[in-house]
Amino acid sequence: MDIYAKLKEDHDKIKQLMEKIGKTSTGATSTRKKLFMQLKNELFAHAKVEEAVFYTSIQSHHNLKEDVLEAFNEHRMIAMLLDELDTIPKGNDQWLAKFHFLKELVEHHVEDEEKEVFPKAEQILSDKKAEELGELMVQREQAVVEALRPLQ
Repeated sequence: MDIYAKLKEDHDKIKQLMEKIGKTSTGATSTRKKLFMQLKNELFAHAKVEEAVFYTSIQSHHNLKEDVLEAFNEHRMIAMLLDELDTIPKGNDQWLAKFHFLKELVEHHVEDEEKEVFPKAEQILSDKKAEELGELMVQREQAVVEALRPLQ
């Protein structure tokens, strides 16, 4: 699996989790809490490994520097919102409003990445390199997700 397919697969998984959370009722706090923890871990692992594997591979190219900086900044904003959402009771209307803001930010980030960054990166990275990066992303992301899994 090349890096673009892996990133798209992650994006789709994150979108599905956000849709599930968005459909929960205010009273479904335990379901919301469980899904949110899963989303938080997925987003954290995805962002950290994406930065280390994908963005470091393309950041030195002049036509991608601005895109890379924007992606890193969006990752930081997403992390701050996740941390803030973690402290708000999941049955609170404020939580849901803030969650919808997070969802919009993530969707904007994904759209920029898939429609603007990927085509530029495809001009720079060889098919072989894209394949290597995809496999590396799979391995590293699995390690991060496993490390984030709570001890039983």
